[in-house]
Amino acid sequence: MRVDLSADCKGQLSAVADFLEARAIRGWVVGGFVRDSLLGIPAADIDITIDGDPLALGPDLAKDLAASFVVLDAGRRHARFAQR
Repeated sequence: MRVDLSADCKGQLSAVADFLEARAIRGWVVGGFVRDSLLGIPAADIDITIDGDPLALGPDLAKDLAASFVVLDAGRRHARFAQR
C-alpha cells in the first residue's frame, strides 16, 4: 500500500529521522497519524515514540525543528512539539 504524504509532513518526518539517527536512537511513527495516513486522511499531528528519554532529547529536537517543546506528563514521559 502506498501512502501519499504532504511535502511538509515528509520534511518534518525526515528532520526527526535525521535527528534520531545522528544520536543512534530508534523511533516509530504511531497512533492516529498512522491510521489517518493509511485511510488517506490528512493528519493533524504526528505521533512518535522513541527508545530514549523524550524529555532529555526534546529541547534539542525542538531547536532543530524551530518548534516549541512542552512537557505534557513528566511521569509518563509525554511531551509535545508545536511549530512556531
